[in-house]
Amino acid sequence: MKKRLLFTTFWLWAIIIANAYLALMNFINVSLIDTNSDISVEDYRSITWLILGLVNIVAAALILNWKKFGFWLIVVTSVASLLGGQHAFIISMIGLIVLVAVLQIKLDGVSCWEQLGKNNFNASTPETNRE
Repeated sequence: MKKRLLFTTFWLWAIIIANAYLALMNFINVSLIDTNSDISVEDYRSITWLILGLVNIVAAALILNWKKFGFWLIVVTSVASLLGGQHAFIISMIGLIVLVAVLQIKLDGVSCWEQLGKNNFNASTPETNRE
């Protein structure tokens, strides 16, 4: 049975909530874009942050469901945050480093990172009859 520390779950939910806020604020900015005029750099940034926020929500949900692919999505969005400027990139990299550290915390001698992507089926459960 896979287990994770409460703090790890808290951190993943914090990622989801923070990115939901980011996505919502940028959705509001995107919805205010005047389509009859030229789209500015700031408008493109809002669209980019909206997409990155939504991808990070999906990524954190994947990690909560023990999918290592979610971690790699967060790596991609962290690198893509460079489009938002140097300040955003630095903050994103700090968040990525903290996530890596949190996933390395061990519970019963096993870290979350070691459990991501592994199919740990309980051997005591009977197989279903497929006739």
